Amino acid sequence: GEVYAVRIWESHESGLVHVHVILLFKSRRFKTFKDRGGLIRLTRKDELAECWKYGFSDWQGIYDLEGALDYIKKDMTKFLNHENENAARDLAKLWVYRKRTFSVSKK
Repeated sequence: GEVYAVRIWESHESGLVHVHVILLFKSRRFKTFKDRGGLIRLTRKDELAECWKYGFSDWQGIYDLEGALDYIKKDMTKFLNHENENAARDLAKLWVYRKRTFSVSKK
């Protein structure tokens, strides 16, 4: 089925890049539960984890799309306004590797 995505790149102190992504599945739902910290976790995250072959992945469910988008927007704004001490380095890496700071999939 159709999947829509909102994505932003960020880096750890070590300089290694990681990605934050919101995936919206138009015709697919996942069984979830709340963990001890109150985060929504997928009962069978292996279904998605096998699609990501590049290291560690942490899959969470969302109950509020607006809140999830605010989370991504906060990271993006912090990054673009150089509020993060590594912002200049991160922007340079994105330029070298020809990556966009963020992207939103089309309908």
